[in-house]
Formats: sequence, C-alpha cells, structure tokens
Amino acid sequence: MDKLLESVNKIIDLLRKSSHAVVITGSGIIDSASSGTEYNSSADRLPTMVSPGDFTINRYKGGSGPFYEEGAPFFSLLYKAKPNYVHYKLAALEKRGLVKTIITYNIDGLHKMAGSKNVLELRGTIRTATCTQCEYHAATEELIESTGEEQLPLRCPDCGKPMKPDVALEGDPPPPDYHKAMQEAGKADLIIVLGLDMHIFTDKELIADQKELVVINDGPTHFDQAVKVALNEQPIKVMELIMEQLDSGS
Repeated sequence: MDKLLESVNKIIDLLRKSSHAVVITGSGIIDSASSGTEYNSSADRLPTMVSPGDFTINRYKGGSGPFYEEGAPFFSLLYKAKPNYVHYKLAALEKRGLVKTIITYNIDGLHKMAGSKNVLELRGTIRTATCTQCEYHAATEELIESTGEEQLPLRCPDCGKPMKPDVALEGDPPPPDYHKAMQEAGKADLIIVLGLDMHIFTDKELIADQKELVVINDGPTHFDQAVKVALNEQPIKVMELIMEQLDSGS
C-alpha cells in the first residue's frame, strides 16, 4: 500500500472513530475542482482580484459606488459559481454521519448549495444581503429576480439604497457564525483542515489543543509535523480516494 492510500485509510479510520468531526475549508477546495468553467479558470487569481485593504466597512459607508465598481467582477464570479466534487462529497460525508459540521472561510455559499446542512460561514456569504439604511434583509437571488437584473449594487426594494452582501468586511464585527464556529470546534474530537492556506490562517484557536488534527493541502504547511495526518495533495484527489475507499467498504 502506498503512503497516500495509507494516509487516506488513516483519515477514514479517524472519521469512523470520531463522534464529532468538523471540517474547516478554504479557497483550496475551489481551485481543486470545476465550479463552473469561468470560476475554475479564474480561481487561481481570485486572491489578486481585490485588495482586502480596499474593501473595508468604512470605505463601503463612504460610498458604495466605487466599492462595487471595483468589486463587481469578483462578486459576480463568486455568485455564478456552482458546487464542485469536493462540496458534494463533503455533503455526502455529513449525510453518512461521518462529518458533523463544516466551517468555511469561503463566502460563495457553495457548501449549502451542495446540500450540507450544518455549515458555519466564518466570513459571511454573498448569497444574502442587507440594506445598511433600513436593515431590509433578503436572499441575493430574490433581489435579482425582483429587479430582473444582476447589476451591482443591488437596490433595497423598500428604501432604494444599495444592499450590502452579508460578508464580513475589514472593520465589521464577526458574523454570528464566527462565535458558533468557535464553540463547534471546541466540541470536535477530530478536525480536518481542507484546502486552507495555513500561512494566513489567523483563527488558530479553532484548532487549539486539538489532538486529532488532519491537514490536507496542495503544499506543505508549518503544521505538518505536529498533526495526526498531513497530506500535501490536491483536496479533490484526497476526497476521491476517501469516497472510493468508503464505497468499497475498506
């Protein structure tokens, strides 16, 4: 048995023994599989499409026009994305009872679209929006259907002001899911980190004191020597092997 398959079987064994497994996902699961041709081909440049310093709550309040002018291509690409293999198979693992909760840094809402029920979005989601003037709240899809256009900014049907995506910008308080994620990670007896850039991973309290920790990333991380299993492979490849082994009864 090669080392990759041996590690995959070890992950499966950990999942089967776990009673509260949590998966933390990042943008690496987007890069790993097709989420729509345009989205997939642009995934490697998503981090370069916007500068986090330019997308703050103060800048939004100072004028949503320039904010949307620069962010429209990014938000549009995310909104048009579809779930990929990794999203669907994580939902399947949840359905099998092997995964309790998915905690994600991604704002595209694709885990929920793929059928996962227990999803906590650490940075919010573009799938809903709130008016900063009157606090009207709605699904992005409903707003588009009501106006018949996808042009940003979407307008509040009550007061006509721009709607802000329910994404935590710099300067925003953490969304409610953030605190729930901390609580959920604290309950976990197994955490699998999947496709997350560990070099910019700031919420290390999520995995603090977690003895059963698995890291799956397409490159080495400084966590690799300290975790139960570290796989420097594309998340889609690992997920394919996990599902193959599970389906074969291994």
